[in-house]
Amino acid sequence: YPAPGFSPVPSSIPQAMGGGKGTGVALQGKGNSGPTPSAAPAPAPTPAGGRWARSRMPLTAEAEGLLRKYGQYPPHRRAQIWAQLLRLPGDVDAWQSLAKNPEHPKTEGQMKAFTGPPETAPVMRQVLSALAHHSDGLGRAKGLARLLQPLVQEFTQSPTLAFE
Repeated sequence: YPAPGFSPVPSSIPQAMGGGKGTGVALQGKGNSGPTPSAAPAPAPTPAGGRWARSRMPLTAEAEGLLRKYGQYPPHRRAQIWAQLLRLPGDVDAWQSLAKNPEHPKTEGQMKAFTGPPETAPVMRQVLSALAHHSDGLGRAKGLARLLQPLVQEFTQSPTLAFE
């Protein structure tokens, strides 16, 4: 279902973020074989000439050390490392300006689709409301709670990062 000419390339987030034993190396594919938009540059050939190329996200020495020591990131550090890898800005002012609004009317309907742990429900409610205030289209988006559930669950202690 990608649009014609769309060539998705997965980001190179370390496999260890999901809990498996990883090295911080992820595979990156060429995407589909359909036409590419003329504005997009042609992908560079892989050094080995193969279909898959290896790439690394830059990690801090501390994150790299945790990965080497444990083979995965400790659960209590994953949110921090995700924020680093995704380069989230941590814009508390933007979050607070949206979160201070009363709950958006569309939030209740979106919460009906929420199936996550009960302890994450208050943060999910806040994030859904802030997103709806930010964009009316997001307020009407069906399944947004299910889409956001893993992110909110990971960033429960930081609603700003969950929102971003």
